[in-house]
Amino acid sequence: MNHDNDRRRFFRITDTLGVTYRVLDHESEPLDAKAAAVDALQLIASYNETIEASMNALRGTPAIVDAIDALNKKLDCILAQLELDNLMTKKVAHNVKEVNISAFGMAFMIDESLSSDTLLHLDLVFKPENLHVMAKAKVIDCDLYQDDAYYLRVEFLEMSQADQERLIQHIVQRQGILLRSLRDM
Repeated sequence: MNHDNDRRRFFRITDTLGVTYRVLDHESEPLDAKAAAVDALQLIASYNETIEASMNALRGTPAIVDAIDALNKKLDCILAQLELDNLMTKKVAHNVKEVNISAFGMAFMIDESLSSDTLLHLDLVFKPENLHVMAKAKVIDCDLYQDDAYYLRVEFLEMSQADQERLIQHIVQRQGILLRSLRDM
């Protein structure tokens, strides 16, 4: 997405949205967390098939079958609780921040210093639609603003086509609202 000529065609707006980020350990780490979740779900399904086959083979020994069945149900409960915790965390983890954003990157305040070229996974929530946009980004600069506040500037490196379209639509809509409010003044 690094196109210097294209940058001039897109507007930059200041907006308030939900932002959460995490530092990526590897450049090859997938942007979409769903891919990792699918792998885990496939593993769980495979283990459940193995447990079911083992329980069918052990049907003659009810105590063992009952014990395996109880352990399997216990694990299912633990997984359900972890999934619920994960969903709850996602709902409250987004800090509402004022950001300066364009189709190619954004800038916002954070509480920590990050080195240039650090890779981030961003999850943005546009208000009022609660529209999620995921992006892989690279830190361009992170300057000390005051005390323990840093002004972070990032460039978007990777984003799905659908998320990029959502981002551009949101920016254009917000810009239209801002221009109308200026005209009305």
